[in-house]
Amino acid sequence: MISAILLLATPLFQQPLACLDDGTRVQVLGDTEVGSFMVRTSLGVMRTEGQRVTELSDSAKEVALLEPLRDLDYASWVKRIGERGLFERLMKERVDRFNREALFAAILPWGARIDPLPPGFPVSKRAEELWVRLQAAEGTQRALIYGAMLAESQKMGVGYWRHLNMEDVTQAMDHTDPGLRWAAVSLATLMQEEGLEEFLLETSMVDPDLWVFRTAAQNLLDKDTQGALYRWAFVLIDSRDILEHRRASFLLGELGRHYPDILAEIAELLRAAYVLGGSGGASGYSCAPPAGVSLTGSGIAVTDGSTLEDGTVATTQQKLVMADVLERVITPGSGGKTERTERQKKKDKNPRPNFIGLDGESHETQSEAWRKYLQGR
Repeated sequence: MISAILLLATPLFQQPLACLDDGTRVQVLGDTEVGSFMVRTSLGVMRTEGQRVTELSDSAKEVALLEPLRDLDYASWVKRIGERGLFERLMKERVDRFNREALFAAILPWGARIDPLPPGFPVSKRAEELWVRLQAAEGTQRALIYGAMLAESQKMGVGYWRHLNMEDVTQAMDHTDPGLRWAAVSLATLMQEEGLEEFLLETSMVDPDLWVFRTAAQNLLDKDTQGALYRWAFVLIDSRDILEHRRASFLLGELGRHYPDILAEIAELLRAAYVLGGSGGASGYSCAPPAGVSLTGSGIAVTDGSTLEDGTVATTQQKLVMADVLERVITPGSGGKTERTERQKKKDKNPRPNFIGLDGESHETQSEAWRKYLQGR
């Protein structure tokens, strides 16, 4: 109740709530009038697409009525506040790893409708200016600006990005704020420039933030499902870094389990890199997928008594053959490894922290379970 009273005393929440012809509700400036086609908010002019203001009501009263829901069910409160057009209340929320995805999801649609740039700003310079503002913004402001860039790029096509390139995006990946890195990954995917797949793969492997690297991984998976899964499998063979092993295993397990046939093929190849133990040299796979996941793809045979606990590493020749097979799938016609980028080299010098889930616990245990399963250990 105290927090609600404080909100009511804040000038921000003394602004009226406008209802448009199509039922859209949005918090507007105090001088807005019924019947007006011009809908101005404190964050910019709203694109109404010909809708007029049909009604004005007290936004502070509605904010106060919904405030008790915030402590009971935060995610529902965020969604409801966004749907009711009270996005300015969301803009005052402090972004953290527990609420950022919900906040961004609720604010992005408003970014698509509220123009943060002044009227008459040159169309040819909009993308560049919004990118500058996106980098300078903080917290929820980034969601609003990214929403504007997303909507504009969908209307204008590839030409929208003519003043931006992958180098601009890559530089933003060194920023400490995960919100900017998430936006950079999302924008890079929209730009569809050369080197995108390598950028998404690298980000999926090196970024310390769960939200950012999972977004990069999902975007890579959407672009080339089999290629993404085999790339992560290749890391399990090519890298000697246990953190990279766990990250690749986590992505293979969390995202790859939705493609059981491909994951089964990968597991079979990975397990071929180990000498199969057991009585009389019998072969087979005795381990079950972690967390109750069941793979139904071909190539996996479960045989009791075929133990792989010791995980004896196969000969160098076997590992080289398998690496060659995976690399051919990843990059057909490839002549070998590509040189590591400057960003990769920079990251190599700084050990990555364990990635943390929303519950505050490390995913190390789950990742290690997937790694051992996929390798038949």
